[in-house]
Amino acid sequence: MDAFILAAGYATRLYPLTLHKAKPLLEIAGRPMIEWVLRSLADVTALERIFVVTNGKFAKDFEQWARHQQDRQLRERLKIVSDGSSSDDDKLGAIGDIHFVITRESLAGRDLLIVAGDNLLDASLAEFARFAGETAATVAVYDVGDLEQMKRYAAVTLDRDGIITHFEEKPARPESTLAAIGIYGLVSHTVAQRTREIGIRIALGARREQVVRLTLGQGLGPTAIGIGLGSLVSLAATSALASILYGVNVHDPIVFVATAAALGFVAAVASYGPARRAATIDPIISLRSE
Repeated sequence: MDAFILAAGYATRLYPLTLHKAKPLLEIAGRPMIEWVLRSLADVTALERIFVVTNGKFAKDFEQWARHQQDRQLRERLKIVSDGSSSDDDKLGAIGDIHFVITRESLAGRDLLIVAGDNLLDASLAEFARFAGETAATVAVYDVGDLEQMKRYAAVTLDRDGIITHFEEKPARPESTLAAIGIYGLVSHTVAQRTREIGIRIALGARREQVVRLTLGQGLGPTAIGIGLGSLVSLAATSALASILYGVNVHDPIVFVATAAALGFVAAVASYGPARRAATIDPIISLRSE
């Protein structure tokens, strides 16, 4: 699982406070707001990388902030990504930024935990991350308890099974006191895209191990084709490779086999998580969510 921290907004309503400083870098109780988000992510054991998506105006500020993180492991997991925008007029927006990073970093096969960078959280997101891993998409909500206050937030209406039936930003007449708080979970796009199909297969009697094999095959198939084509190209280019390799025989079968095996292992590990999750899909929930 990877995390996105959305920090590309310009917070124009807070001008001049945020005219020359990004809102997530403003200090609250002695630390930048974004560091409260990082603290809430600290216990998410499945988390591998943290992408902070910002804009072109403040990208250098975030890079400087990341370099000064005292935790070396955290620094290595952080990656600052600029969406290239320079003002509120040409910003991509939250959905645009998510799509931009997924495409640029090739993350379509990854589970994602998405958090707004200006969230002030005093609790761990570990439990939310575990819950989010069981469905295609999850939105965190908070019960504000006051319909008048809801006019300032994104109002969410749920059915009896917790499925979102209505979502409206700052409604004039809110029907619910549940507010979306800028925390989202998305499972691997490969599994999410086929949730309905997998749900039908399980409902019709497909065994869990069959679903795992199906999903693994979808992930490993392109890898096998790539390894095969890559091997053929390498064999055809042996004369060119000989001039850039030292101490290695370009015809050495061990090198070819070891490389192919390493690539296959990485692909298998990357595909196993989505495959295992696909096997746990509840057919009733998956069909109702479509």
